[in-house]
Amino acid sequence: MLNKIQKISRHVKHNTSKITASVGLTIFLAVPLVSTPAAASYEVNQAAIDALVSKSMEEKRIPGVAISVMHKGKMIFAKGYGYANLEHKVKIMPKTLFQSASVGKMFTSSLILLLEQDGKLSLDDKILKHFPNGPKTWENITVRNLMMHRSGIPDFAEDFFGEAGLRKDFNHDELMSHIYTMPLIFAPNTQFSYSNAAYAMLGILVEKLTGKPYGDMLNTRVFGPAGMKNSQVNDIHQIIPHRSQGYIIRDEKLLRDYYVSPTLSQTADGSLLFNVLDMAAWDNALFYANSVLPAKTASEMWKRRPFSDATAQKSGYGYGWGISEVRGHKVYSHSGGWQGFSTYYIHIPAKDLSVVVLANLEGANSGTISKKILGTLDSALASYLPIKDSKPELTSAHQKAVTAYLAGDALGKAFSKKAAKALNGINQKRAITDFKPAVSQEKFELVAVNSKNSSRSYKAGRVIAHISTDKNGLIDSLELQGRY
Repeated sequence: MLNKIQKISRHVKHNTSKITASVGLTIFLAVPLVSTPAAASYEVNQAAIDALVSKSMEEKRIPGVAISVMHKGKMIFAKGYGYANLEHKVKIMPKTLFQSASVGKMFTSSLILLLEQDGKLSLDDKILKHFPNGPKTWENITVRNLMMHRSGIPDFAEDFFGEAGLRKDFNHDELMSHIYTMPLIFAPNTQFSYSNAAYAMLGILVEKLTGKPYGDMLNTRVFGPAGMKNSQVNDIHQIIPHRSQGYIIRDEKLLRDYYVSPTLSQTADGSLLFNVLDMAAWDNALFYANSVLPAKTASEMWKRRPFSDATAQKSGYGYGWGISEVRGHKVYSHSGGWQGFSTYYIHIPAKDLSVVVLANLEGANSGTISKKILGTLDSALASYLPIKDSKPELTSAHQKAVTAYLAGDALGKAFSKKAAKALNGINQKRAITDFKPAVSQEKFELVAVNSKNSSRSYKAGRVIAHISTDKNGLIDSLELQGRY
């Protein structure tokens, strides 16, 4: 997932592309906290997890990592690695607090759903009802559009949200005044574009409707009922036990994170503090105990919804959650990167498995670590990796067909009549919008073969292409999804 810091990376100028293991930081493992209930049907391979985490920490020069693994809402593994603070050599423990970054968006969306349940708003409310000073161009934007990053409101402009801008305090009126000036980048509900500004607005909306601070509402309606005893909105001035220090890499040097003002450290786009223990409590509360949201209401967060032209993203975004698939299994997840932290939370509903990885280095690729951990638990959840290709000429033909399709060409002889009917028109336009930039000029690599249904799956950059063929060898179906 995109996140706040990706928008300002030119200003903070951190760079991990030149970092190698030879300049890595020596890492020591913290004392583990492991819980392995007898009822768990997954056996945790601690040695495998330790090895992959240690390797990632060395390669990326990550100071510290905390992990928790949940099965059916019960924590079956939790452990800390490395350091929460390098200057004082404070070790990471499961109770260590990290900044949430954009993983916090799921808590904001939960609050909005609770307010709808209370009758204080409707997701179909036009946002001008709540922000009457907004520009006329907002007249068709709904609260739902904000939650799904389909409003057309762009992310914060770099001249406002650059490194210098991050040091300034802004009250709500000043923040909204800036957002009002940003031209829409598309008509509402016609495209997806990740917008931290939209989620900052949702936090302000919570305060408008309740008369209470966003953090207080989270404590009362979400953290308390979920049993998240240590979670809170970030306050950079308070002395908060077990809070870790965030780090960045700039010019190949490991440094403390950049300064962000108190107010911009508390916006609703993902400025929370939590630990892996609290995230385990959240996992249970959300998916099993239903102690925060009724199951029917919570399920709304993970639905793919069509755009205004009736098309839908194969890999979509619900209400504060990314929605994708791996080997036929639904995946609900979110990533985050902000103020020297990298975070990732992933849930596989069919397997009742969840993993949380929190790291105190921006760019630590917590998502990759999470998926590798899932792979040690269940091979059916392993990330797609290239396999031996015994038919490279077929791969080449499929690549040409997909590339032509995403270039807007008419479906040629490589496609069956059934596929041509299903893929052309609006669906082709949507596929071009969603996937062409990610696939262009990328190498096609075979990652899976299913002889039973004559299908092959390919990885092309950040996209997985699933292709099935008919008895004549023609492409009978083509599905594109964001890479797991």
